[in-house]
Amino acid sequence: MKWEKSFEFSAPVADVWEAFTNRECEQRVWDPENAYQSGGAIRVEFGEVQRNAVLSWRDYDGEDVLSEMTVVFNETETGSRITITSDGFAIPDFLHEGRMRGWTEMLWDLELFFRTGKVVNRLYSRKWGRLGMHVTGDGYGLTVIGVGKESPAAAAGMTSGDVVVRAAGAPVFELSDLWLLESVLPPGADVEFEFFRGTELKTGSGRITEAVGSRGG
Repeated sequence: MKWEKSFEFSAPVADVWEAFTNRECEQRVWDPENAYQSGGAIRVEFGEVQRNAVLSWRDYDGEDVLSEMTVVFNETETGSRITITSDGFAIPDFLHEGRMRGWTEMLWDLELFFRTGKVVNRLYSRKWGRLGMHVTGDGYGLTVIGVGKESPAAAAGMTSGDVVVRAAGAPVFELSDLWLLESVLPPGADVEFEFFRGTELKTGSGRITEAVGSRGG
């Protein structure tokens, strides 16, 4: 799966470059030595490094290449623009999509920092995996590919192949909807799900018992 997206910043290229490469930067968007902040990669190997111009690397899990990433930096009249390209290899498309969604949100926070001077780190303050569903998104809903044992999703009766369309009364179209719900639902909340099994619309509910879950959908 190949993913490419451009981002505009109200700051010069040099400041954006620092956010990518300086671990002491106030608004660091990425830490290649931290598995969580490098999208789950165990090892990062840099390729092309041209200061304020190009940064590329490979993510590894053991000996397997997870993805190849390239970031191209350009000055604009109002600040700067970067274009990120990522080719996923040894990871399923839905996981690669999730990692790139994470990159998007980190970079939105970076632009917010340039405009306000405040660091909010919304991505890293999330509570992950509390509903117990492993899913892939197709836009019309979330297709379940796995359910955590003794999770709210398991208690609701969901299984692989079900398509989730609503959770806790909120519509669910894609992964970001699920991640938002996991962030705001309190421990002890009873969550009702609506999901299709084939052409049959079913409902079920489960209770969130942990304050913070593991990372992922």
